[in-house]
Amino acid sequence: MTGATGRRVLLVDDEPDILTVARIALTSYGGYAVRTCTSGAEALAVAPEFAPDLIIIDVMMPDMDGPSTLRLLRETAGLRDTPVVFLTAQTQPIEVTRYRALGAVDVLAKPFDHKIMVEQVGRVLNNVAAPREEVDSKVAAIAARFATRLPERIGEIERAWADLGDGDGDGDAAEMLHIVVHRLAGSASSFGYGKIGDIARGLERLLERVFDDGERPNPEETSDIEAYIAALRRELP
Repeated sequence: MTGATGRRVLLVDDEPDILTVARIALTSYGGYAVRTCTSGAEALAVAPEFAPDLIIIDVMMPDMDGPSTLRLLRETAGLRDTPVVFLTAQTQPIEVTRYRALGAVDVLAKPFDHKIMVEQVGRVLNNVAAPREEVDSKVAAIAARFATRLPERIGEIERAWADLGDGDGDGDAAEMLHIVVHRLAGSASSFGYGKIGDIARGLERLLERVFDDGERPNPEETSDIEAYIAALRRELP
């Protein structure tokens, strides 16, 4: 069943809270029919049957990132010309230019305001629908739930760092640490925790530098990582 606009939007992001807010906004404000996927692989399985008019893909996802998902979508019958928008915190002009060169028609910035997101999607589809006020209360409820889960999310980061320090399965531990930090960096500011989002983004950038060469962090880098994690814990409400 399609929404009031008759347009279908496929949302792809590994962060469940981001998916929930975006889905509520696009259905309640925009009247779109929305399907959500938590991975690129799931999107490739769902998209041919759903036949979306627009696909929104998170750039950084584990296993299969946004650009890889887009490339495979372009090889799928019926999806070669479907407009794709990337969702990312990396919105510097050089990054936006790169995403457009990969085939994205637009870029949505993380963190996002749900109303602005719907307006931007509407511009892409040339189909802006009237907003519905009840979406604000739904978003507020999700934000409240996000707040209650913040200690758990920071605990995940602390455990991933501890696992890396144990020396068992370093590659897997480093990947898990990056994933949980990336998820927090991509969602915290969207739910009103800008300082936590800033700290998480700083930690994410540090982790990318530290683990880019496949080596373990040196003592100075270790101290910096632990300082970021401690700062996250201090910012808990």
